Order: sequence, then structure tokens, then C-alpha cells
Amino acid sequence: MRHLSVISLVLLVLAVAAFAAEAPKTGAIKITGENVDLQIQTPGGVRTISAKDGEVQFPVGSYEPVAIRLAVTELVGEEGAKKNVSWILTGKGLSAVIVSEGQTTELKAGAPLVVKADVQAAKDTVNIGCQILGAGGESYAPGAMKDGVAQPAPGVKILDSSGKVLASGTLAYG
Repeated sequence: MRHLSVISLVLLVLAVAAFAAEAPKTGAIKITGENVDLQIQTPGGVRTISAKDGEVQFPVGSYEPVAIRLAVTELVGEEGAKKNVSWILTGKGLSAVIVSEGQTTELKAGAPLVVKADVQAAKDTVNIGCQILGAGGESYAPGAMKDGVAQPAPGVKILDSSGKVLASGTLAYG
């Protein structure tokens, strides 16, 4: 009987050791920007993490960012009639996220944003494009959402030196 107890104990110790050896190795991802949500492709599907989550544990490996969402809520309106308005920019362009054992991978994203103009002239047309770049080099699509509604493209006026409007119109996205 005692022989059977020793064998059972040995098997139990081996099972615990085997289970401990197979525990996944982990590291963490931390987003350093404010108001930023990042969607990452994992073997189990797309997972969203937020800057407000702090350090989020992930198994060791490489993860592909799917999208970045930058949302800011502001209080607008006259005293007594103020309401929260949410502005959202959607971005992409971060490199693969590498998670190493016991390490925290910090990702910069979001503000400060830099707007770069891309001007190209061809015959009678001037194309003015813009890039909105975040702190981590990610690019945001022009066109913000305000309370879930896409905002119209901005207008433009061309003035002479006296301030007279020579031409005006609305820019187009794309």
C-alpha cells in the first residue's frame, strides 16, 4: 500500500512539473498615448487594448496592429446647455508589436499629431493632400467622426493680396 502511495506522489509531482513547464511565457504591451485604443490581431482574433488599461499581458510573440482609434471628448455649448462631443480619428501604420518574456513593449501613439501637406501640380490642377501623423509614426485617415457622424471635407478660399476671394470650393477626401 505504501508503495502505491509513493508512486501516486511521484506521478503527481511529475504532472505538476509538466504543467508548470508548459505555462506560456508572457510579456506586456503598454500604450503611452492618451485616449488611444489599439486593435491587435491575435491567434484568437482581434483584441482591443487601451492606453487606460496600463500594462496588458500577452503571450510572447509578434502581433500585427489592425487599427488605431484616437477619441477625444470635449464639453461644448453655452453654460447650462453644455454636452459632451466625441471626436474620433482612425489610423494605421504601426509596425508589428514584439512581446518578449518578462518585458514591457511600450507603444507611442496619438498626440501630438502632426499634419503634413503633400502638394502636387499637374497642368491646370493642384492636388493638396494631407497626412496626419501620430507620436508613433502612425497615420490617421483624414476625416474625423463627430458623435458617430462623418464630418464634411473642409472648405478652401483663395484670396488675392487685398483679401478678395478669387476662388472657393470644398476639398474632397481621397
